[in-house]
Formats: sequence, structure tokens, C-alpha cells
Amino acid sequence: MGDWFHRTIVESGRLPLFCAFAAMLVAFLFIRLSVRMIRAQVKWWPGNVASGGVHLHHVVFGVVFMIIGGVGGIALSDRALWPLCVLSAIFGIGVALVLDEFALILHLEDVYWSTAGRTSVDAIFVAFAMVGLLVVGGRPFEIGGNSEPGVGGVLASVVVGAFYVGLTAITLLKGKIWTGLVGVFIPILLIVGAIRVARPQSPWARRRYHPHGRRGKRRLAQAQRRERRYRQPLIRAKIWLQEAVAGRPSAPVDVLADGHADAPQPPQLSGEPPVAEPAGPSAEFPAKRVPGRDARAPADVSASWPADVALPAPDSMPALDRNAEVSPMSGERDLTAGDRDLLGR
Repeated sequence: MGDWFHRTIVESGRLPLFCAFAAMLVAFLFIRLSVRMIRAQVKWWPGNVASGGVHLHHVVFGVVFMIIGGVGGIALSDRALWPLCVLSAIFGIGVALVLDEFALILHLEDVYWSTAGRTSVDAIFVAFAMVGLLVVGGRPFEIGGNSEPGVGGVLASVVVGAFYVGLTAITLLKGKIWTGLVGVFIPILLIVGAIRVARPQSPWARRRYHPHGRRGKRRLAQAQRRERRYRQPLIRAKIWLQEAVAGRPSAPVDVLADGHADAPQPPQLSGEPPVAEPAGPSAEFPAKRVPGRDARAPADVSASWPADVALPAPDSMPALDRNAEVSPMSGERDLTAGDRDLLGR
């Protein structure tokens, strides 16, 4: 094991990359342990970090660590190996803290413990896979594998790279994210992913698998069968692993003790009183019935009739003579003797 590490990591110059990968893994496991302990309200575990009543998400510290590690690593000389390893580890810690709240950055709201928060775990898993393949010697699109000198070698590298980029684009459009990303380092996966049928909800399927055409309908049915038979069991296994490592999402209305909430409340200005809920009938406080109003008015009218004014009885309203004539010159109604008598009273 020691010989493999020295030969594969140290002699190849990938020791700083290994330090970044190891620090990223340790930081992710630690921060997930921390938020789960805070979520469980363990008394002896340190709580959240807040400043002026504002909860500081760990993505803030991740950005700071990435700036320190990235800028410091660029400023150092290549011969300063151990300082470069330390800065690489700081950069890896920052990457883990940022990607652990990737869903917050994507949605611009706190969805850490909701179902949408699983995007953060997907992002950190992808990062682990990519960096891990780089650590063990993987080369994206076989870059650097062609040792032929001169213009011919450069042209060959460009053609091969363009071919692999095209396969990657097709694979990703077919909805096969993991196949496309890992295929960057293992090109045979790109060929398989580009040839095989697309996922039913992918952009490729929506564009090309038309349900009204014979070929499109057949391809769509094949994609749906493969989704049920192969993809869904893999998704369930992935979700189980994610929940085992990162925790299970909460109910949509669960507001948690670690500063993360599934249903964020609207922001309040400092010193502003909380907005009261609008008053109205509910299951706990039904609308009060007014005997003088509700007994006589229809349902659609009594809701808007003043509570302190009762509707008059229909038989108490004097009826005007509907047989009165309308003057064609003035357009006004000529009052009968009975009408004038009523108005006079």
C-alpha cells in the first residue's frame, strides 16, 4: 500500500491533489455530522454560528477557505510542496462546505432539509468521483495520452477531444448524468451512453421520441421500461445511501433547530412587528351568525351585509306600480297616483 501511494501519488506530483481530496472528504463528513447533531438538539454539541441574530451558513466559511487556498496556492512556488499541500487541504475544506449547500445556491432559498436539498449531496458525490479519478491518474478525454510530437500529434488530440466532447453532450442530453461525467475519464462509457436509449424525461426524449410516430412511440416505451426496470432501483439505492450519510429530509413545514427550514418564512425588517394573519372565518373561529341578517338574506348577500344592519323583510318594502308608462321624450317614468301617494308619505 505504501509503495502504491508513493509511486502513484507522490512520484507523479499529485500529493497536493490528494490532500485536497482527503480534506474535502473529512470536511463533508464532519459538517454532516455537525448539522445532524444540531438537528437532534444534542446539548453538549456546539450550536450554530450567528452574528447579530443572523445564522451564518457554512457556505460562507467555505467561500473564505476557497479564496485562501486558491489564491495562496497560485502565489506559491511549485517547489514549496508542503505549504502547497496545506493550502490544497484548505481549498478542499472550502469546496466541501460550499457544495454541501449547493442546493441553497441553486434555489436561492434554504432547502437544506427538504427533498430539493438532495441536490447538494448529488453535487458532492460528483465532486468526489471526479477528484478521485484525477487522484488515481485519470485523464479527461485521454488528454496527454498521445505522445506524438509535432503538428500531427496536436491535430490528433484535437480531433479525439472533439469526438469525446460530442459523445459527452449526447450522453448528458439523454439524461445520463453520471454516465456522462464518469465517461470523461472512461471513454467507453460515453460510447455506450450515446448509443443506448435516452431517459423518458430527458431533453433528447422530449425532442425525438414523439408519441404520435411509430418509431418515437416504440423508443419511448422502451425508455420507460428501462426506467422502471433498471433506473428506479438504482435511484432508490442512491437515495438510501444519501440519507444514511447526510440525513433524511423533513416534512415541508418542519422548522429545525440548526437554522435550516424546509418552508422559509418571509423576511422581516429589523424592528418591524410580525405580520398578523388576516382575520376571517376558519375551522377554529367560524363566522358569527347574525339572527336579523342571516335569517332573511341569501348566502351570497349576507356575507357582505353589515353585521349591525338587518336586511328588511321582503313584505315590508312598498312595491311601485310596474304598469306605469315611460315618457318617450324624457325617458323618465311617469308616476301614478299610488306612487305619488307613497312618496308623499
